[in-house]
Amino acid sequence: MDASGVTDDAAGSIRDAADFIAAAERATNAYDLDAVMSVYAQEITLESITDGARELHRGAPAVRRAWAGYLGGLRARRLTLSKHLVSATTDTIVNEWQGVGAHRRARGFEVWRRSGTGQVVEHRLFTFVDTRPSDGALARLRLFLASPRTAIALLRAKRRALR
Repeated sequence: MDASGVTDDAAGSIRDAADFIAAAERATNAYDLDAVMSVYAQEITLESITDGARELHRGAPAVRRAWAGYLGGLRARRLTLSKHLVSATTDTIVNEWQGVGAHRRARGFEVWRRSGTGQVVEHRLFTFVDTRPSDGALARLRLFLASPRTAIALLRAKRRALR
């Protein structure tokens, strides 16, 4: 254990998780389908939620087809990502990501759950394509169109809190 209270095992897990996320960033930014798929178990489940639209893919063949589409879209938009480790345990890694360059408003986070052998058995991907300040007119309009009652309730609550 070091002075911060981190054990050697925990420090190794954090280093391993940081290396894992760096490799995931490289594979994604290279649009390399084989490298992306190399971390998954055959029984992988991938859940992707993009601005509220949910997709669920089970099994390596279905996940491979999904990633072929995702990487094709990223390549078409010339979108690259910067990924950063948020948290790690022995079986779970959480990272956040942000678009680079002209796509800075794209952001999200991922949760990766690994088996005892280190293969990913569950990957949850959350994407927000165009994040904006919550007080901006476009952000408010988007929220109102998606969920009018929630948008009105939030606006009223914020106004009350400012009084």
